[in-house]
Amino acid sequence: MGPASYHDHDRSHLCSRRQRQRGISDSYLTDAQILEFSHQSLLISPDNELYGLGAPLQRCLEPNNISLEGCRRLPEQDLWFSAWHDTERPVYTSRLTYNPWFDDQAEAIGAFIHTHASAERP
Repeated sequence: MGPASYHDHDRSHLCSRRQRQRGISDSYLTDAQILEFSHQSLLISPDNELYGLGAPLQRCLEPNNISLEGCRRLPEQDLWFSAWHDTERPVYTSRLTYNPWFDDQAEAIGAFIHTHASAERP
């Protein structure tokens, strides 16, 4: 497992749009050290200045089974991101604060609304 890349804004490790259009996507993204998505992350862009990728509140927000101080001392490659859990995980985790697929999700929702709004017009 290589070091996390939350400080560099390279999002090439994320699944391609074509992969996600085939069906429900797996939220286990090893290259981004994401175990699973958090419900709180769905509405946050990776470019968000507070909670996005590499932003000040992205790392160690609600760490699971480790103190905040302990989380801050962890090397990047030892911290993964997920939903909050009150049970032990196989790795140390912190709340996932952003949606790696935000742009595609926003586009899909906009297309859905546009399609259905157009269908309802006389």
